[in-house]
Amino acid sequence: MSPRETTVHGAIVFVAVSAVVVADYTGILPESGPVAGMVSMLVFGAIFGGAHLYYAVRGEDGTVPVTARWRYVGLLAVLLAVGTLVTVGGDRSLGPVSARTVGTVVGVLALAMYVLTESVAGYRASRDQSRR
Repeated sequence: MSPRETTVHGAIVFVAVSAVVVADYTGILPESGPVAGMVSMLVFGAIFGGAHLYYAVRGEDGTVPVTARWRYVGLLAVLLAVGTLVTVGGDRSLGPVSARTVGTVVGVLALAMYVLTESVAGYRASRDQSRR
């Protein structure tokens, strides 16, 4: 990571963690329940994808291509949505299938598709460079 990317990532992590600390200190954040679960999903999203989203929106490559950043942000959005689904409705069932099972299947499929897509993109990039 370049020093600029590290700075952006560090600032996003600092803001996300500071927001949780302030919310906990003031008593706004509940200790358990669905709201606490959703807040944790937002914080994880900011920590793991905030810098990628920032650079993807700006269209800056840096050390990672913009298209790869968008793919990562998309995967993270799916995983956070699945995490929220499981947190809020984990004990409920959709017909004979529980929400946890649906969330697990969707999460595993999303990860598999991400790995496949990144593998194909990496192969194509290496093939394009070898032709030069």
